Amino acid sequence: MTYDEFVTPEVGTIRLVDYESDGVYDAVFVDSYQTMLVTSATAEKVSGKIDTVATTINVEDEANEKTITVTRAGVEATPKNLKKNDVASIKRNIDDTIIDITVTGETVTGTITGIGSDDDGMVITVNGDEYKVDKNAEEYVKSGLTAVLYLDK
Repeated sequence: MTYDEFVTPEVGTIRLVDYESDGVYDAVFVDSYQTMLVTSATAEKVSGKIDTVATTINVEDEANEKTITVTRAGVEATPKNLKKNDVASIKRNIDDTIIDITVTGETVTGTITGIGSDDDGMVITVNGDEYKVDKNAEEYVKSGLTAVLYLDK
């Protein structure tokens, strides 16, 4: 990963802090998220697809000296509470010792009435609102399909 890729998250936020109010930034905080389509989860690992690539996150925090947090619908959870087809937002620190996994639990149900694209990829219209489609789900999109959309963070 290049420096520019690191400080310009595809999904996430950047916060610049000027502690001394001198017009010079003293710190940069980058929160970058990856979207995972969960295929399975146990107390030891969470498996799924990130950008259509099979990925496994070892969540045994004691053995790996990691700090793992899991939130499901705003409530603290454990990795084994994740279910197949959950859409999880994954945030990690640069050395992969702190991992936050968030599943919003929010869904939208409706008929896909439009399919398009923008600079970030596929966009669909459901119930008059536009939604970006994760790469893991693009192959399932069809106009006229009644769908349940699982929203990420």
